Amino acid sequence: MASALVSATVFSLMTAAATMTGATPGRAASSLSTMPAMAASRSEARTPLAESSNEVASSPAAPSVGVSVDAGDGVWALSDEDLEVPYSKSPAEKAQDLMSEQTAKDIEELKENGEGSFIENGPLTLTADVVKELNKQYEGREPEGWDPNHATGDEGNAYSFSQCTWWAYKRRHELGLPAGSHMGDGRMWTGTGKSLGYWVDNTPHIGDAMSFPAGSMGSDPYYGHVAIVENVFEYEGKTYIKTSESGASYDGGHFSRIIGNPERFEYMHY
Repeated sequence: MASALVSATVFSLMTAAATMTGATPGRAASSLSTMPAMAASRSEARTPLAESSNEVASSPAAPSVGVSVDAGDGVWALSDEDLEVPYSKSPAEKAQDLMSEQTAKDIEELKENGEGSFIENGPLTLTADVVKELNKQYEGREPEGWDPNHATGDEGNAYSFSQCTWWAYKRRHELGLPAGSHMGDGRMWTGTGKSLGYWVDNTPHIGDAMSFPAGSMGSDPYYGHVAIVENVFEYEGKTYIKTSESGASYDGGHFSRIIGNPERFEYMHY
């Protein structure tokens, strides 16, 4: 009797288990034993995705230009153009480009108007950044004994409005270059510059202050004149400079002209 009750109980438990797994009572144990295999089967179904992922991760390093990746749903790619980094010019290259453009314009002006023609209030493209970059070419070429920390004599623009000296002081500071407040008449600027320790010679650099002797090229027969060098260029084997200048009649404006054989004048650099 007890044995029969135990058998009935065991059979009932097996029946319940079979019902939960969806198997028939007689196959309950067999159904339960197949569950790990089913789980493994599901895992195997996912294997292609895992293998695809592994293929991407273990693919050789992408070339420096051009990348193609199989993302399963399709292939996406970066072209050479997508990966190309735009070339960025250095400040020195940009400065050279600007001066080349200015030189082309100045040569056209020279061909059209001739040397010495006055151009009133024309655009001035020279900037302090350009002067700084281009003046680097003279580093180490300064005259022996020259002191870069020499006195500048600068106490502010003390010159009469619109005079050539007023313009020279103003423009020098716009270009990031020093100028003294009491350099004297236009003809005196390079001489005063020498006494203060400025580098002065007969070779023009952009941004220089240049002195005209009294009466030279239309300057005042007593006071002379001073101008700023806006460009230095070569044309047909000859050197020219482009200036910016002012005078009382220009009411704070300026004029420019192109002058050949510039070595006949003195130039105050810095």
